[in-house]
Amino acid sequence: MHGFGHAFMRLTREQTKPSLTLCMRLGRSWGLDCAGGVFHDYWLAVKGYDNTVSPGPKPVTNPRKLCGAQAPLFVKQCWYRSFLESRPARFQTDSAASMDSLCHGLRGAQRDACITAASVIGPPDPADQLAICAQFRGPDALSCIHGTKVQNLLGYPIAAYVDLIGRCELFGGATRRACYRWLGKTISVVTNGRFRTVGCVKLARAAQRACVAGPRSMSGPLETFS
Repeated sequence: MHGFGHAFMRLTREQTKPSLTLCMRLGRSWGLDCAGGVFHDYWLAVKGYDNTVSPGPKPVTNPRKLCGAQAPLFVKQCWYRSFLESRPARFQTDSAASMDSLCHGLRGAQRDACITAASVIGPPDPADQLAICAQFRGPDALSCIHGTKVQNLLGYPIAAYVDLIGRCELFGGATRRACYRWLGKTISVVTNGRFRTVGCVKLARAAQRACVAGPRSMSGPLETFS
């Protein structure tokens, strides 16, 4: 679905609005992940990469302006690609404070998506990412967790995934449960569903319930995962 977003951008000469319309004609679920490809291709076009054409004489290069202009359905996908493609060379977030500085002044869905995007450009080890996310309190902690790069452990043994998801204990209350659900879902994606049956069962009972709940929605849109 992400790839269709790229294709629609090439068909419309890198115009996001008609490309997003085409994405949604695939259906809401598939369209949301298609939108991620739209914004990925937008930034490629801004930089002139991958045989793209310019999206216009004065393309928007400020993520706040680009994502602030999007319909609520597409805010997450817009921000998710923004820092990945527009950050200065080798820049990496290394603390909650560094993420907060990128997202200061934003509220609601814009803040949520911006913190996720800032998390994505954090350290490559997802365990280190979670340690940084634990510096947040409230909704920002979960927004940060949604940027966890479990795909960097692709091919690792199940024990590595169990160790990672166990770090949800860094969080409290509802955030901890949401962490287990999200990582249960994304780890199940990269293990083709295997983690639900062989990984979640290795957790304590309460964590196990949340972990198993995550994969039940893994066939739906992921939005902040690629």
